Amino acid sequence: MDLVKLNIPHFASKYPDYNGYVPLFGVMKETKQGFESASVENSEPVVDNNLINALDRIIRICNEKKIALYFIDSPTLHTTRDRREPSSVYKLSTSMIQQSQAMFLDYSNDTVFLNQYQWFQDFRHLNDAGAKVFSASISGRIHDAINNQRF
Repeated sequence: MDLVKLNIPHFASKYPDYNGYVPLFGVMKETKQGFESASVENSEPVVDNNLINALDRIIRICNEKKIALYFIDSPTLHTTRDRREPSSVYKLSTSMIQQSQAMFLDYSNDTVFLNQYQWFQDFRHLNDAGAKVFSASISGRIHDAINNQRF
C-alpha cells in the first residue's frame, strides 16, 4: 500500500490512513449554476511511454506466472447529458488489457453511478459512501469471476 500513499502525499497530513484507504466525506453541493466543480478538464492526456511499457511488463509477468490480473477503472460522475468520449490513453490501455485477456472492470461510465452526486466528493473522486458501493460491486464481481474460473 506504500504506492498508494506515495500517490497522495498531500492527504497524508490531512486525513487518517486506513491501510491505504483515505476516506473522503464531502458531497457535491448544488448552487444556482448547477453543481459545484461542474467544470471538468477536457484536455487530452499525454501518452507516457514509460507507463505503457510498465503496464505491458506487468501483463507479461502475470501471464508468465499464471497470476490472475484485474484492471479496474473507477467511476467518474456523469449526468444523463454528459457522456465524454474516451481519451487516446484510455483507448490504448484498454486495447492492451483486452489483448492480455485480463479481467477489466470498467466503471468509468457505469449507470449505477449516473447522476449520483451524493456518492462523489467531486467529479473524479468517490466519497466514502460511494466508495462503499463501488467496493461492494468490485468484490462481488471478482468473487464471481474466481468461482467461475474466469482468469
